[in-house]
Amino acid sequence: GNVRLWGGDGANSLWSNATNWTSLPAQGDSLRFSANIGFRHTNINDFAAETTFGFLQFDGPFGDTLDFSLSGNPLRVNDGVRLLQSSGSRLDINGTIVISNHLGLNLAQTFTNALHGDLHFAGGVDLAGNALSVGVRGNTDIFFDGPITGPGQFLSVASGRLSLNSSNAIEGPMEVLNGVIIARHAQALGTASAGP
Repeated sequence: GNVRLWGGDGANSLWSNATNWTSLPAQGDSLRFSANIGFRHTNINDFAAETTFGFLQFDGPFGDTLDFSLSGNPLRVNDGVRLLQSSGSRLDINGTIVISNHLGLNLAQTFTNALHGDLHFAGGVDLAGNALSVGVRGNTDIFFDGPITGPGQFLSVASGRLSLNSSNAIEGPMEVLNGVIIARHAQALGTASAGP
C-alpha cells in the first residue's frame, strides 16, 4: 500500500473525509501523522470496523511536540506502530500519543517508540496468533492501558520501559529480552483463565 499523510484540513475530524488526507487511504495503506503538518490532532476512525492498514506512524522534527489522540472503530495492522523523528538525529521530541482504537494484528510486527514522548495503547491489542515485539528507547515509555489478548507471543526487545496497566489474557509466551516490564495490574501477566 501507499503512505497517506494526515492533514486535518477538512470540516470534521473523520478519517473518511478525503480533505483530511493528502489522498484518502484505502485498505492496506499506511497512515502517517506528523507533528508539524496539519490540524485536528484528535481524530476519529470511521472506516468500517476491522479495516486493515499497513503501519501507523507518528513523527516530527526536533523542537515540535507530538500530541495525537486517535479513537473510533477498531482496526487491523500489518506492519506495526512507530514513533520516529521526521528529520535529523535528535530524538528528544516530547508529547503524548493515545490510540484508543482496538488494534488487531494480521502479522508478526513491532511497536516502536524511538522518541522521548509517551505512546499509549488504550483500546487493547489482539495478538491473533502473531508475535508482537515492543521496542522502547532507553528512558522512554510505552503504555498498554487496554488488555492484550489472544494466542501469540509478546516480547520486550529494547532498553526502555513497558507498562502493562490492564488485565491481560495472552495465550502464549511473554519474554523480556531487554528493557523493563512494569506490571501495574494484579493480572497484568494474566492468562486466558486469569485475565480480562
